[in-house]
Amino acid sequence: MEEAEAMRVKVRKSLVYCSTMVIHGTRHQGALVFTSRGRQCISNSAAALVDHLNKSIPTWETHDLDHILDQGDNLHSILFGH
Repeated sequence: MEEAEAMRVKVRKSLVYCSTMVIHGTRHQGALVFTSRGRQCISNSAAALVDHLNKSIPTWETHDLDHILDQGDNLHSILFGH
């Protein structure tokens, strides 16, 4: 199997595995507890990427999503002062 085809197979398997998982945080990015509510989408994405370095996405739980939102809000405040 050539390298490109092997990568496609790996991606397909990963998508099938991840698509069966649904988890929810205890709050959303627009919640009143966040000072940058509604403006921190990219900061939350960056926080999620960093968290993924420490813990694989398929093993995330509710507290992990809450942590990502907290860190995304903190990051947004540091970078943009809102």
